[in-house]
Amino acid sequence: MDTLGAAAELFGALAEPARLHLLTELRNDELSVAELIELTGLKQVNIWKHLHLLERQELVQRRKVGRSFRYSIRDDQVFRLIDLIRTTLEDDNARIRKLLDAEI
Repeated sequence: MDTLGAAAELFGALAEPARLHLLTELRNDELSVAELIELTGLKQVNIWKHLHLLERQELVQRRKVGRSFRYSIRDDQVFRLIDLIRTTLEDDNARIRKLLDAEI
């Protein structure tokens, strides 16, 4: 796959709020699906689906512990991108608020 195609797939993986929520929860801790259910409020089947996609994109990895798995971030470089997007959106929102306040 070419670089642009791989980038498009990565952005697709990050385009779902539930997956961003899972990544955020995994940012500092290795967690089980049960822990992710508790932290996110998502259903188990949805968490499995999202984790599978994130694993295919090499954003998360899993480690077998007994009869279950624990998930963690494979490479925290993804948070540079997430943080950049978040900062850009916050800056845009601040500019919009400033413009709206100026009109009032």
